[in-house]
Amino acid sequence: MTPYSAVVLASWIVFSLVWRIAALRAKPSRPLGRFTSTGARLAFVLVVFALFRRHELTALKQTTGPAALVGCVLCDAGIAFMMWARYAIGKNWGMPMSLRVDPELVTRGPYAFVRHPIYGGMFVTMLGTALVVPFFTFVLVTAVAYFAYSAAREERDMLAQFPEQYAAYRKRTKMFLPFLL
Repeated sequence: MTPYSAVVLASWIVFSLVWRIAALRAKPSRPLGRFTSTGARLAFVLVVFALFRRHELTALKQTTGPAALVGCVLCDAGIAFMMWARYAIGKNWGMPMSLRVDPELVTRGPYAFVRHPIYGGMFVTMLGTALVVPFFTFVLVTAVAYFAYSAAREERDMLAQFPEQYAAYRKRTKMFLPFLL
């Protein structure tokens, strides 16, 4: 393991622990009555699993030098952005494509700039990870598809719950990353 991959691994471990602890305070989910959120998560896991099975462990080669350094910076910047968003959304956080009981339209913190900062932060984190461990490019592509689908579903749900406020919010914010997307 290179020092760069150790930094990325440590970053993911810290992120996972903080995320799980913060999830304990989230509002309960409302039943959706649809298969799509569970089905989309399952499809994501199956695609990633199939990619791992298809490639040898030598595909987990790691890079060093400037590309790996940039990867570490992007990984940590994405995690910091996601944690900021998680703090800002507070008890309203939920798994992708889930609905909260008594939802609130959060527009503070990174939500003042983008509607899906957690997904955008995840894209940046996974891009950084892929720069350190190139095999994760496959995971990145799969994750981008999953989170783009999740965001589209959530946009429809938010428009249904907050028709006027969310429409105005969409006009003044980007979808995933400030000033970009």
